[in-house]
Amino acid sequence: MNLETLTAASWARASEPARRALGARLREGYFEARDRGDAARAVVRAAADVVTPVDPFECAGLLASSHPGGAWRALRVVELGVLPEDARARCALPGRPGFAGVFLDPTELDFRSFEHVLPLDAWFEGVACELDGPVRHAQGVYTLGVRGPRELLESIDASDLYTAPLNATQRGGRRMIFHAEALADALTRGLRAKLPREMTRGLVGVNPVFRASRFEPGDAPFVAHMDTPYRDTARGHVSRYTVLLYVTGGAASPALRVGEVAFDELDAMTCVVFHQREEHEGQAYREGAKFFLRTELVYEQGDEVVEASELGRLFARATYLTGECAFEPGLSVHEHDAYDRVARARWEGRLPEPVAEEPFVHKTYEGVHFVANGYDYWFEGGALEEAAALALLDHFNAKLGGEPFRRLCAREVLMARPEMGWVPRFLAGVSQGASATYEMDNEDLFPSPERPGQKRDALEFPVRVSEYTSLRGLVDEPMRDPAVVAAYVEARREAMARVLPAAIMLMGQSVFIDRSRFVVESNRLHLLSEQRLAPVHFAAASYADVVPRDMIGVDRTLGLLRPLLPPILFRRVGGCWHLRFDFFRNGWMTSGRESSADVPYVRRDNTRDVLSGWSR
Repeated sequence: MNLETLTAASWARASEPARRALGARLREGYFEARDRGDAARAVVRAAADVVTPVDPFECAGLLASSHPGGAWRALRVVELGVLPEDARARCALPGRPGFAGVFLDPTELDFRSFEHVLPLDAWFEGVACELDGPVRHAQGVYTLGVRGPRELLESIDASDLYTAPLNATQRGGRRMIFHAEALADALTRGLRAKLPREMTRGLVGVNPVFRASRFEPGDAPFVAHMDTPYRDTARGHVSRYTVLLYVTGGAASPALRVGEVAFDELDAMTCVVFHQREEHEGQAYREGAKFFLRTELVYEQGDEVVEASELGRLFARATYLTGECAFEPGLSVHEHDAYDRVARARWEGRLPEPVAEEPFVHKTYEGVHFVANGYDYWFEGGALEEAAALALLDHFNAKLGGEPFRRLCAREVLMARPEMGWVPRFLAGVSQGASATYEMDNEDLFPSPERPGQKRDALEFPVRVSEYTSLRGLVDEPMRDPAVVAAYVEARREAMARVLPAAIMLMGQSVFIDRSRFVVESNRLHLLSEQRLAPVHFAAASYADVVPRDMIGVDRTLGLLRPLLPPILFRRVGGCWHLRFDFFRNGWMTSGRESSADVPYVRRDNTRDVLSGWSR
């Protein structure tokens, strides 16, 4: 069986070893097809349509596959060391030591995991560069020649660590994001010495996070847009100028347009610097690859960047639409427009003009209907705590039973007026008043231990218990032995310490909430949180040495969503809960950590499993 003849039926009949071999071949074919044309890529796509991931594994909290298949189509390049040891060999990238290529399901992503920054600092140790110029083309638009690191930068390009951008219809080409402090420092020194004084006043330096893009002739363009300013409120930093370093030269119509300035030709190692208020776009070169880096100049923050709650809402909507594009690719136009309107408003000093219509997503989970745009969540009826829990699961795309929440929802895109007065009427017409969550019952989840000392019949084992007199107490009376009861009490205490502070608990695809962890203050809903604890593991059975802890098994593993976030704003409108996630205003940083806790129990029938190794 090979990729060309692979069908859904033949994949279903294939043995596990055969599937692993096909998965490895599909992975090889994927990377080979990138340079072998449309026919080779068509074979890979057809094969990926019928296979499923073989031996999937976790990568930075996401389920990953070593080969494309099913929904796992988005290639991501990561450092080899972040993968589990048993996955590294099959995910390593030949010729690129230290790096791995894994395939993700884009429907699992959210705004915290859209991108991955490769640490390439070691590649640029000792780098030096000299700049010539500058040449002024318009107010705030300059070009400079760069001498020094061309071969090094070309080696980055040759490493082919690129992936397709999530919004490929608007961005075009392929790109990688990497961190290189030494390269940023070298460019900072050169630009500080050459740029006009008004552009270096308050300059902190070049952002060490670089976005490398590669376009082949015929690739879709990078459509007209404005760059969203980088902002770090903790340090008081904000970006003001974009820096583009074109490593390769070429011609297009235009190769780059910045405002009213069009560059139809660019020489290799040309650095273009322009204010981020300028709209810009670029085409692929007519001949040869177009390879360039993008970063920005970071300054001590002044008052030039406009902050307003409306911009926080619009930016939240843009990030939400990025995730929803995995389900509805047509939303990418609206996503691009939302990002662009935020950037434009920040520099123009006025709020964006309202639009006639914007996209909302109507979702249904377990019979509960809601309407969302990433900032506003509307629920018809029900409890406020349930609405908040479901909104958070959707916002962070948390996993339930291994499935991302957004994939568990039925959905439809609604183009509607942004004022949202229509939403309560819409939900009233579709909602059935269902409930999708359960109340936590910690007493049932963590039963009290039995009292030690009560006698009952000994259990039977495939070994002669009398030969192990020192273990008689553990074997004959695992439920009543004082040492086992003490081990259970300790395991119960540790599990409760992890579960009780959690407002939201996930058991399979069921959602449990603890209402005591939701605190209402006026129009704000707070979720109580705590610092993350170290993972707790129970029942690490050892054949060589049985101890009371070995009698403690794992009854079930609970998923916990531990959000760390500012208050959720809410109001009651027309029988609906209207929740607002004002998380991007004034530099709020949010976290949606997922963790787990093992609920313990005292082994009974399974106690024979602990000792079965002794009979071999």
